Amino acid sequence: MITDDIKKATDTVKETLTPINEEFKKVTDTIKNTLLPENPNANVGKTDRIISVGTGAYIFFKGVTNLFSSPILALTEVGVGAALLHRGITGNCEIKKIVDSADDADEMAVSNAYPYPSDSVSQL
Repeated sequence: MITDDIKKATDTVKETLTPINEEFKKVTDTIKNTLLPENPNANVGKTDRIISVGTGAYIFFKGVTNLFSSPILALTEVGVGAALLHRGITGNCEIKKIVDSADDADEMAVSNAYPYPSDSVSQL
């Protein structure tokens, strides 16, 4: 008798949650495809983009709400928030591009300074 009640309850929960899960899956697929589309020129990963959008929106709206109480700080927050939103939505970060190109230049300078692999030099 108790097992029948438990079985009925679990069946009811499954019947209730199945359409909700399907709708949730449709919504997440829509968000993935429209909000953060794949960009072949992007230099920021999807996780970084999501974090940038969330953080940027928070900082941007915090700056907008503080605009009249402390305008200089608020304008700074609006600028930083807008930059993070741009980074998250487009997937392109100019600062990361500059840092990556500097790293590549450093690697090239090191490889030019030591043109021969260490295994080709005879050991004494």
